[in-house]
Amino acid sequence: MERLFLFISIGFLFVNCSDDEFINHEIVGEWALAEVFNGYVHGGNFKWTPVAESHIHIIRFTADGKFFENIDSPYTQGDCYGTFRLLPENILEIDSSCQTVLLRNEIEVSRDILIINIQVRGGLIREKYVSLNS
Repeated sequence: MERLFLFISIGFLFVNCSDDEFINHEIVGEWALAEVFNGYVHGGNFKWTPVAESHIHIIRFTADGKFFENIDSPYTQGDCYGTFRLLPENILEIDSSCQTVLLRNEIEVSRDILIINIQVRGGLIREKYVSLNS
């Protein structure tokens, strides 16, 4: 009887797990693009390059899994919105209104810095965002 109760209790715990448990709460908040590391892409300078002040790129993640992005640069303007979730091994999945496919990128996150690694045909681009939550 005790084993049956134990199995029912464990099953109840798994049923009550929500997606919220898989959101890394360090990512929740607003972030501004500060630097880009192009690696082999765009001539391959292999160093962090500051983003020009005229290139505004803000992303926001909410605790309920919502995603918002504002881009205002000489090349691109617009707002994107959708949902996100953090998968195992620090993979960020974004379903954005500006994309036709799910985006899945490896991230590194701390309280003040978010780095999104974007795999492209020419190599890896790394975008460094700084927290605007302070």
